[in-house]
Amino acid sequence: NVFEKGKGGITYTFAEDQNGTLWVGTIFDGLLKYDPKTDSFRQFLNSPEKNSLPDNEVLEIIPMSKNKLWLCTWSGGISEFDIENETFTPILINEKKLDRVRTHFRDGQNNLWLGADEGLFKIISEGKAKHYFENSEEKNKLTNNRVFAINEDKIGNLWIGTSNGLTKLDLKTDQTSLFYKQKGFTNDFVYGVLIDTKNNVWMSTNYGLVVFNTEKNTFKNYTKDDGLQDNEFNGKSSYKANDGNFYFGGINGYNIFKPKDIVDNPFLPDVYIESVELFNQPVNRNEIFQDTLKFKSAENVLTFNFSALNYLNPQKCSYTYILENFDEKWSPPTTKRSVTYTNLNPGTYTLKIKATNDAGIWNENAKTLTLIIIPPWYKTTLFKIAFFGSVLLLGFLVYQFQTQKLKSDKRKLALLVAEQTKDLELRNKALKLSNETTLEQKKNIEFLMKELSHRVKNNLQIISSLLNIQANSVKDEKTKEIIKIAKNRILTISYIQSQLNSQANEVHVDQFFRDFVERMIETLSDDRSIKFETKFELQPNCICNINITLLGLILNELVTNTFKYAFDEYKESNQLRIRCLKKENILLFEIEDNGKGYETNSTREDSLGLELINEMVQQLKGNIKTTTKNGVANHFEIPC
Repeated sequence: NVFEKGKGGITYTFAEDQNGTLWVGTIFDGLLKYDPKTDSFRQFLNSPEKNSLPDNEVLEIIPMSKNKLWLCTWSGGISEFDIENETFTPILINEKKLDRVRTHFRDGQNNLWLGADEGLFKIISEGKAKHYFENSEEKNKLTNNRVFAINEDKIGNLWIGTSNGLTKLDLKTDQTSLFYKQKGFTNDFVYGVLIDTKNNVWMSTNYGLVVFNTEKNTFKNYTKDDGLQDNEFNGKSSYKANDGNFYFGGINGYNIFKPKDIVDNPFLPDVYIESVELFNQPVNRNEIFQDTLKFKSAENVLTFNFSALNYLNPQKCSYTYILENFDEKWSPPTTKRSVTYTNLNPGTYTLKIKATNDAGIWNENAKTLTLIIIPPWYKTTLFKIAFFGSVLLLGFLVYQFQTQKLKSDKRKLALLVAEQTKDLELRNKALKLSNETTLEQKKNIEFLMKELSHRVKNNLQIISSLLNIQANSVKDEKTKEIIKIAKNRILTISYIQSQLNSQANEVHVDQFFRDFVERMIETLSDDRSIKFETKFELQPNCICNINITLLGLILNELVTNTFKYAFDEYKESNQLRIRCLKKENILLFEIEDNGKGYETNSTREDSLGLELINEMVQQLKGNIKTTTKNGVANHFEIPC
């Protein structure tokens, strides 16, 4: 006996080849071939020393021809067995080994389908297959990759049972519909799938048998209470015989039945109120058996216990209820046979309860119970009328009092207004006279400021001209240079003074930079030719509240230094680049040239330019950073 020699393995699958020979796939005991003449089995096991079965755990046997079997194993993939020569050849699917093929199916077009832990495979040609799986981006995904059962209905739909639901594959459109755990489909681990003559899909699961009505798209569940061997079934234990009998095997035997003989219970049970509890204590009075119950407003924790008179599997009855004037919709179906309501407002309510029989069919004739919650004395209609009458009377008396008081206050106010009006007229006359005087003084001040501005501008022009004359008469170059620097600073102050006369408190810094620098270059170019190009990178509409006198003097010093020291001769690459932008409340601007630069420790001791710039930046409460590599770059950060 081969089973006595093995490891106590499990007989997992049977198959009859095209020659009528019975083959058995086992767990641990390899492949078995039955010999009816000797009533014995021949065993094929894995052997590392010769051509043999790749794995001793055979999960599925697929007859391919009279001389060929496909043996699907746990970890050795698929092996093609030559019956005549008794040789094994590995079979690759999509160029790789396919383990744990538990089931196969040939559809009406003789296509071979394989169900494995990696999904569903449709064999297209030798070694090639179309793959269906759970996370596919196509419209043909599965409920889960672990496939346990495959079957086909009359209209060409393939039904695939997985470890997490049921998948319907339309073979015409190659699209799937997915079904998961729901009412009637309480456990969606599907072991076996059989199709009856009405095209209904029967499934064995880990909690009974489930039948899916493909016309109504509804599920119904049968359990041990309906006569099954147990609630839990096993894989590879479903079979449809030629006589129409269905066989489903489980952990405690198997069930045999014809689907057409399964008739649902036609009786629809009525619902009865068994008891009413108030604050979790039974109400012991006769009116609980009436159709109308009355409770005081303080009696606000009510429990209703009910039951359906269904004597066949009463534990499978479901209930739903609604308290009209309180609930918005019917409750979800439940097997619980009680409901509790708390803090009901005074008023009239209607409690309705419906139940199903053990087959899940609803009795639409609901049990109806009327509840009346009596309001407290202060919420009765008589009290409300008396209360509102008192409020109206009190309101009338208050209105009369307020009216008389208002008339008295009005008379007093009229006298006060007359006095205040007279006083206000006198004040207005005095204010008008004062305004006229102020206006005259303002005009005089404006005239004086214009005259002063004119004289200051003329004097600055005179000083500039005198310095220019003096520079022409002086032979000492150092003195001449100092006079020219002074002249440029005076011209800068003159230009800034003219700008101050036309500027408001806020300055368009971008426009000021461009106008001022272009004017500076025009002035300086009188003495020597321009040796560089000027590039502006100015943020449009850059508005700041800033002292433009100091800002102009800083620009004057830096542009003058560029003219004097940055370049020895003109080149197209020579540039003076001026950038400015406003970031939050900080004005950021850079004045940079690509001239010859200078060493910070080689500046002249009598040079006041850099000291002036640092002093003016400090007065503006800003920061300056100077770099002299590849030219001179000055970076400024000034609050504005």
